[in-house]
Amino acid sequence: MPNGIGRAAPFAQNAADIQELHSSQNYSPVDALSKVSNPLPLMSSPAQNSRLKQIHVADNHLDNWVNAAPNAQERGWRANLADELKQNPIHIREDGMHIEGNVSLSSLSKITSLPDHLIFDGDLNIMRMPNLEKLPDNLVVKGNLELHECGQLKSLGQYLDVQGALVINQCHQLLTLPSLMNVGQDLHLIDNLRLRELPMGLMVNGNLYISDCQQLGSLPEGLRVNGDAKVELCPQLTHLPDYMNIKGNMSFKYCIMLHSMPENMKVNGSLELDHCLSLAELPNGLEVKGSLEAKSCLMLAKIPDNLKVGEHLTMTHAAIQEFPQQPLSIGGHIDLTGCASLRQVPEWFHTLPAVNDGSSEIGRRINLINTGLSLESIADLSSLHLPNVSYRVDSDGEGARTSKAIVTKHGSEAEDILKVLREKPNQSLFIRYQDNVGIDQGGLSRQAFAQAYKQLLTNEKGLFTAGKLGFFELKPQAFKDQKQHLEVARDIAIKFNSQYKEVFKIPEPMIQEEVAVVPGVDGQKMSKSYDNTIEIFGSKKQTRKTIMRIVTDSKTLEEPKDPDTCNVFALYKLFANPEECEKLESRYRAGGMGYGDAKKELVAKFEEHFAPMRKRREELANNIDYVESVLQDGAARAKEVIMPTLAAARNAVGLE
Repeated sequence: MPNGIGRAAPFAQNAADIQELHSSQNYSPVDALSKVSNPLPLMSSPAQNSRLKQIHVADNHLDNWVNAAPNAQERGWRANLADELKQNPIHIREDGMHIEGNVSLSSLSKITSLPDHLIFDGDLNIMRMPNLEKLPDNLVVKGNLELHECGQLKSLGQYLDVQGALVINQCHQLLTLPSLMNVGQDLHLIDNLRLRELPMGLMVNGNLYISDCQQLGSLPEGLRVNGDAKVELCPQLTHLPDYMNIKGNMSFKYCIMLHSMPENMKVNGSLELDHCLSLAELPNGLEVKGSLEAKSCLMLAKIPDNLKVGEHLTMTHAAIQEFPQQPLSIGGHIDLTGCASLRQVPEWFHTLPAVNDGSSEIGRRINLINTGLSLESIADLSSLHLPNVSYRVDSDGEGARTSKAIVTKHGSEAEDILKVLREKPNQSLFIRYQDNVGIDQGGLSRQAFAQAYKQLLTNEKGLFTAGKLGFFELKPQAFKDQKQHLEVARDIAIKFNSQYKEVFKIPEPMIQEEVAVVPGVDGQKMSKSYDNTIEIFGSKKQTRKTIMRIVTDSKTLEEPKDPDTCNVFALYKLFANPEECEKLESRYRAGGMGYGDAKKELVAKFEEHFAPMRKRREELANNIDYVESVLQDGAARAKEVIMPTLAAARNAVGLE
């Protein structure tokens, strides 16, 4: 995130430069940004006024705009809007039509557009205008601009200048923002279901807040935010750009597909990662001047050797097995609660200096509750008396405890745990399932434990007190694709029901073992993150090319082959019937068949299976209006279902 990236919101001369770069062979986003010599001037500036004069429509006042309507019906709608605008003082100037004071436009259901060259000297609030399709070009709002529930809004115009804050909420047809745009303060993008991208070089002078934009796949190259950047509930966000500059804190919550961050990323404030379930490693060269919090990132296993954290490091419920052997630069306390895979503590933890809180130095706290440390390690750490470091290795600070292993199965957790706790309530529990069946990355077993614990507290009130169970270790089996997403819902539902009242039904996984894990072309779990997928709707040529590069062993044509270990056969079984599978399996074991022949069989089955889906997709692609109507109908029906539950939840927390 290099400093000095210019604001990529140029006017005509800079736009032409960028267009020229786009057409060159060596184009890159950095080149484009370097051509932006000047930031976007405010549209009320002399330079902008001059530009507006060139495109000025002399009689752009409201009455002429009304009379220019193409038909009587449109004229009536425009007249209604004109009446709304005329409630405020209006002055016609050369650079446009100035409207003084704050303006609120609400529930004007027939309005599809606004007059060009509007300049609002105060705030502009547009709410529940379901047929408004676009904002005018060259719109200037000197205060705040808020857009709420404009379901058909598809464009914010060619140029947009908001000198205050810009809030866009529930504008579900909006796909992107103007490439030439100024936001003087905060930018809030909330629940815009089809928003897919933001303009390259977006400049936000205040804070950036993005929430529940479910199609947003990435943040733009050259993004600049002078305040904090917070992104949450964006399930399609997969990566962060190489070039961005965030001057404040950064936060990513429930971005469940976020799997990569740029190397040498510099965070000027604190960095929060919460339930980023696909993030497996922190980037090399990551430097965070404030605190680094990674909470419930269940796949996070790798810490770079050169990580730098200016303040506290929190990595709870992660898949970390070990820390780098060389000391990391960490300025504050360390919290590793719930890292069940952590088996050892590096020696350099013992030699860390005290924490400087600005006025004095205090002992450094390292929290190791509910980790995978052995009881011997826990006992050793508890006995240490270090000058600058103190370890917390149990839930109530009383040191190591005895251990008891429990082998259980789903549905029997409470019963099996109860047997042990009746003998000794306050002890460490090491829990695993029979044959490691049904455990997904530790998540399910944690929830099963939590449910069992709650049941025990209800049924055996005199047996033990809350917070005295000690440690439990999870023994996860192989990852089952997507199941961790269900665990997020389970976490939320269990926490809510426990804290308030029973409102949400606890979801349970239902996984067909035969398709629990689909192998990719490289033999790993098929995932976009690994770039090993076979595209269902790709061209036939591309599909065949992808399948023919599936990884196999090096057995010769004549040698017998084992179908049980072959990635090609594993995929073939997903499409073929039992008789076809048996026939191909016999050819494998008999020898005389190359893997190329097996891949051709898979190509044929793949094309046969997905042919109807491809045909239907083509039909739908040619009838977008129908698709939109289905989506709208589905959204309406879903709303009918969820509203009673939402009302019950709001009532439970005292909001209604």
